[in-house]
Amino acid sequence: MPAKVASTSVIAVGASNNGILLFPQSNYCSSRVITTKERALLLVFDNNSVQASSTLNSRFGHLQGASTTVNYDSGVYGCGAVYAFGFDATTSITTSEY
Repeated sequence: MPAKVASTSVIAVGASNNGILLFPQSNYCSSRVITTKERALLLVFDNNSVQASSTLNSRFGHLQGASTTVNYDSGVYGCGAVYAFGFDATTSITTSEY
């Protein structure tokens, strides 16, 4: 299926700005691509419109390692909101939605 870039952003994520929304709820997406730099982060995929809290307490998500690029296919991860949680120092990440 052909896809085109709908949005691309560079976002700061870290302990002081946890719970930042990477992608809003979308009815149409084929995939989302997230690239991390020197820090790992926790991603929470929210396909049930349950708002993620700003703390890591009792949150389940997907750990994305430092210095990686991952394509999150909508067939597996859905097109719901995606929140990011940093563990320590702030880092910038790049996000793209197709």
